[in-house]
Amino acid sequence: MVFVNPLSALLWSLRRSERDVVKLYGAMSPMMQAAAGCDMLNFGLWDGAHHTPQSAQANLCARLASMAGLQGAQLAIDVGSGLSAPAAFWKEGVPGLEVCCINTSFAQLRDSESRGVPRLNATAGMLPLADSCADRVLALESPQHFRPLGRFFSESARVLRDSGVLALAVPVTTAQSPNLGILRITWASEHYTMDHVRGEIAASGLEVAEEKMVGGSVYGPLARYYMENRDRIGPLVSAKYSWAMERVLCKSLKKMAQCARAGVIEYALVSCRKARA
Repeated sequence: MVFVNPLSALLWSLRRSERDVVKLYGAMSPMMQAAAGCDMLNFGLWDGAHHTPQSAQANLCARLASMAGLQGAQLAIDVGSGLSAPAAFWKEGVPGLEVCCINTSFAQLRDSESRGVPRLNATAGMLPLADSCADRVLALESPQHFRPLGRFFSESARVLRDSGVLALAVPVTTAQSPNLGILRITWASEHYTMDHVRGEIAASGLEVAEEKMVGGSVYGPLARYYMENRDRIGPLVSAKYSWAMERVLCKSLKKMAQCARAGVIEYALVSCRKARA
């Protein structure tokens, strides 16, 4: 069983430094894996025929790949790569594509060794890469943790070749001080507004090519799936943590769906292009 000190988890969520985020994901990733039954570690895009975590998560990866224009790219950088499952998915789907994973968590990089992708232990604000070396930069449900966000966009612009593309999937809020309830603690991210994201993209010199808000196909369906399958998934989560932790997860998912219905939170898919010099 995974033991998580409640005080430590609270401090990680409130401080949200890079070290705190690493510790939080180290503690909570097994819960996400148990609930979803896979290693993608994202909320998923629950549209069309995608009604299970595995299918919805792969669908989100595929949608981001499409917005990034991965077909024809040679080198893509996955920043905030988690357990590298998305990187392996993209590499398998695009012949000739090399994907390099960058993650602040050495433990997650170590655990993803079998995926067969290059991995670098580094931060999003200081990418250990040469100027103009990459065709694509992808950030799948990780930019909400990057602080300051603008440094990541500037670094992405630096490492991208002319006409290269940055594609990101990011949970956002619709107000500066949203009423998030329990999510204020359990949704351990910076809670950036979409206006802030757009402003930081523009300041980096990148140009938004495409933007889609898909929160209606993310939060509500995810929460509904968990509630409908709680009798099966709950024991899997509680076996790794406790029933108290499972109840916190359940309350957080309900609040997430409520905030989405109220328009308090959204989920953005964005592609940006680096202009030719």
